[in-house]
Amino acid sequence: MKRGFVLIEALVAVLLFAVICFPLYKLYFQTGLGQQRMVRDFLAVTNVSEKILNRIDHQLEKTKKALDPLGKDVTAEVLLGLQESGDWSFLGQAFADDSGRLAIRYIPVIKSEVEFRGFSLDDSAVPSDHRTNNPQLLKAVLDSINKRSLLETVDSRWLDTEQLKHGFKLNYIRTLKPEF
Repeated sequence: MKRGFVLIEALVAVLLFAVICFPLYKLYFQTGLGQQRMVRDFLAVTNVSEKILNRIDHQLEKTKKALDPLGKDVTAEVLLGLQESGDWSFLGQAFADDSGRLAIRYIPVIKSEVEFRGFSLDDSAVPSDHRTNNPQLLKAVLDSINKRSLLETVDSRWLDTEQLKHGFKLNYIRTLKPEF
């Protein structure tokens, strides 16, 4: 009468388990770790982009004038704390503490650009049952918004391994642009 497993049967069971599960472990570590890196990088880029946008918004409120030029690659300001002379010097000062470089230290290459442009609404942005109430007033309100609106965009793209394959674009609409 046979009782329990012998050592050879146990070793064969362990070997079969390893042969069956090894491809699953390999698949998990190839895709799972890549996904975890992507989530980590996405959160870091999101935080840096939000800091860029907040600093720009603060500068616009403080100076009440447009930044020149209206579009700029701000990667050097973020990574190095580069403080150029002119309207954009505040951004280098904001990142002079190495916060940008430290936040994205695991990302091999990143590029961040800022752009300003007008933002335009038409009457399709208003629910249809409100469009007929007072069309002249609606047109006047939309014209006022369109004249004083500004869309700020922070566009960040980064490399994962050797190819540019991730991107994050943060848009902020200032509906009451100061008159400058």
